[in-house]
Amino acid sequence: MLLSRQTEIFLLCAVATLACRESTVPAAVSAQFVLNDINGRALPTFLVATPGPAPTIVSNTLILYKNGTAQTTEHRVEWNGVDNTYTWQNTYTITGNQIQFAYHCPPNADCIAPPHGTILGNRLSLDVSGGSGAIIYNYLDSTD
Repeated sequence: MLLSRQTEIFLLCAVATLACRESTVPAAVSAQFVLNDINGRALPTFLVATPGPAPTIVSNTLILYKNGTAQTTEHRVEWNGVDNTYTWQNTYTITGNQIQFAYHCPPNADCIAPPHGTILGNRLSLDVSGGSGAIIYNYLDSTD
């Protein structure tokens, strides 16, 4: 069977495109948490007390995948009233009941310590303040 040159090029491009793309199969979920409160304050609440306007956290969901990656989606109203939803990805490790996230900090950058916390039953308490303990996100397992 003879293929035209155009058909050969099209098939080559199609195969190359399929071979180089990321998998569309999502990673298996290990756990999913929803933010219950920040430092004991029910949502929606401010992130930290400031003398001026501050962002208000409306909701936050944390998904831990079995492959060691995590995805966080946070809905907030910025200090100027703008409604935003942010999604970011991290990696994590769990040792016993301790969870440690990893940031990919550029060389020579002054990055804060990544989030770390404790999983107890259906609860996750996560220090997101760089290790100072000033901002604790308290999550509940979303299956409960």
